[in-house]
Amino acid sequence: MRYFSLLACSSFVCLLSLTLTQTLSAQDTISAEWVHQFSHTFNIEQQELSGEGGLLLLEEFSESQFVLIGETHDNAEVAFFTAATLKALAQQGFRHFVVENGRHGLEILQEELKTTTDVETGLHDFYTRETKRIGSIPLPFYSGIEDASFVEASREHNYQLHGIDQEYFYSFPMLFDRLFELSGKSEAIEQHYDRALEFVLAQYKAELSNEDHPVCENLLKSSEVSEFFDVLDPNDERTSSIIQDLKRSWEIYAQNGVNRRASFVNRGQWMKSRFSEVYESAEEEDTPKLLIKMGNLHTMRGLTPLGIYDIGNMVHELAQLNRSQDLNLSFMFRYYTDEEEELGYFDNSEGNSRWLNERRAFMEQGKVSEWTVIDLKAIRSSLTEQKLYVYKPLKEMIYRHDYIIIPPASSDITKNYSE
Repeated sequence: MRYFSLLACSSFVCLLSLTLTQTLSAQDTISAEWVHQFSHTFNIEQQELSGEGGLLLLEEFSESQFVLIGETHDNAEVAFFTAATLKALAQQGFRHFVVENGRHGLEILQEELKTTTDVETGLHDFYTRETKRIGSIPLPFYSGIEDASFVEASREHNYQLHGIDQEYFYSFPMLFDRLFELSGKSEAIEQHYDRALEFVLAQYKAELSNEDHPVCENLLKSSEVSEFFDVLDPNDERTSSIIQDLKRSWEIYAQNGVNRRASFVNRGQWMKSRFSEVYESAEEEDTPKLLIKMGNLHTMRGLTPLGIYDIGNMVHELAQLNRSQDLNLSFMFRYYTDEEEELGYFDNSEGNSRWLNERRAFMEQGKVSEWTVIDLKAIRSSLTEQKLYVYKPLKEMIYRHDYIIIPPASSDITKNYSE
């Protein structure tokens, strides 16, 4: 009898728990209908933001010292949004554009583009040459036709580009080329350069057939590489800076295969240190204003899923110190172009997975042919007055960012180079 009573009690508790869960989910959970009041549509034409959502963003731009675009890499619509943002921010006195590249690799790309009036063609020629030599693109984030739009906008509006990341894995050959150029190209140095470059290219070739090949560990230990570095002028500031950044980049890459968390910490420290240098140099202006475009994991506030406090959190604290505003933008995608679908796109909000159900309230704000901006600042304010259950993924978005941008039907960038 006692057993029966315990069983009945247990069943009652389970039923009560299930009922409460269903009540939360069905009645008091944040919904797409509720979020709709905080969602605004806009359009982008000729790099101009228009519509209710566009006006909202433009007003926020005018009140911000820092704007962070937490992007999804290699998306065509993100490239177009970046171009429009660069144009709008230029009218607010923004002149610094911080990106997720190594400073020396980015410098080489910028020098290449100075020799052409057509950015798209210049990017094509640069990427084609380097990709044919090394079997992969030498720098991320500029290899698509759509990327040319924001590169051109940054040039047209006189932005200074600042790379604050480690040097990219496939940029090493062109950085060796730069070291050789800085050396004066003597015959004695050329022999060391040739051997070092040959060693790097051989490591890439080995990595193509075995992705676990320890490229960067081997570069750190290579006698060919160290002998090349040893014959270069240690008193030349640019030379020593490239060598220093190369070695630390190799250490971060090598560390990633042994201790990913330590590698993320090391990389995060690098980026924050470099950002500090950029900001300090920009402080010569009255109030330096910076646009920061990086992957969403780097720009979010708080402790990231990588387990570090990254650029987004650092900039947020800096804005608080300055009593200014950091505007934090992130992206979500509902529709994707798809030639096989009857309507030309597929809807990422269809289905009944847990992942989707937790995000549906935001996801369903997306439109096929219009941009949508979800005002998380207004949602935060409203949630303090209402008792609504919010799934963890949405809660993290709400408190890590200020706005969610949902593009119209999206696509990957179109390759802008020949292999």
